[in-house]
Amino acid sequence: LEYRIILTSNIIIKDYLTDDTILNQTFSYSAAYKVQDQHSETIKLENKSIQNLLNKTYQNLLIKMSEIILNK
Repeated sequence: LEYRIILTSNIIIKDYLTDDTILNQTFSYSAAYKVQDQHSETIKLENKSIQNLLNKTYQNLLIKMSEIILNK
């Protein structure tokens, strides 16, 4: 048996003064993990998968923001 987690984040960044949209980006990533013999090990894998998806979203958000800054 295997589980799949999908993390979808829609990030909107607006200029506070002008209300212009600086970034409107959707990030969607997934991870799969297998059920372990011990439930606690399955939970550990689930938590690790979630953390990895969050880190991937964060890293790609930083890249997008850097691109915006470089293009100004």
